[in-house]
Amino acid sequence: MQFPAIRLAAPTRVAAPFDHPDWVFELKHDGFRALSHISDRRCDLISRENNAYKSFGPLRKALTGLRVRDAELDGEIACLDDEGRRRERGIASR
Repeated sequence: MQFPAIRLAAPTRVAAPFDHPDWVFELKHDGFRALSHISDRRCDLISRENNAYKSFGPLRKALTGLRVRDAELDGEIACLDDEGRRRERGIASR
């Protein structure tokens, strides 16, 4: 499949937290950065280096269930427990 020419947004490291209405913030979970390309009830996940992720079948299936014809979603794939903590080798961590 030919992926569209979309560049992933690069994260920006800052010295201290701040709040500003012109900025959107997200918590970094140290997961896998991925671009989801959804088209014709099919979802492909690609990395920052434009490599296709072969894993994450349940995630791809869930994304194909979205009520969209075509969509590009930029995000992070992370495994969290029921309390929203990152799972690492079977152990919950913050």
